Amino acid sequence: MLYESLFREDTRNPKYIQRLGYSYYKMLNYRKALIYYSQLVQLKEHQVSDLYDYSQLLKIDGRPELAKVWLEQYVEQSPGDLKAKKQLEGMDLYNMDPVKNISVKNMAGNTSVSDMCVNYYNDHIIYSSARDSVA
Repeated sequence: MLYESLFREDTRNPKYIQRLGYSYYKMLNYRKALIYYSQLVQLKEHQVSDLYDYSQLLKIDGRPELAKVWLEQYVEQSPGDLKAKKQLEGMDLYNMDPVKNISVKNMAGNTSVSDMCVNYYNDHIIYSSARDSVA
């Protein structure tokens, strides 16, 4: 890759680091993109948009707490970005443990076959089932 050879010649050049990281980001090689973005955001010459990209990569990598820190920095420097503000507001929901708020109980109507797609219809509950007969 062209950017890799340029980076080897000048490992502190923010332009090469950014383009290399961005290339990996677009090729869906998030691990390698993270390596370069983590270097880039430490340099004073980084762009504000690099903070956003880095936060997204951290979220993809399963580090939502750290992603939130970088997204907060981005929003501070880009207060007009409403999408990023909304995303930041939703980070607390993203960090919630989804299992904590769910209760699973056996009910009298449970069967040994698959019952699925529960919906409300007028005052009744309807669903699809692998049962052979109507209950």
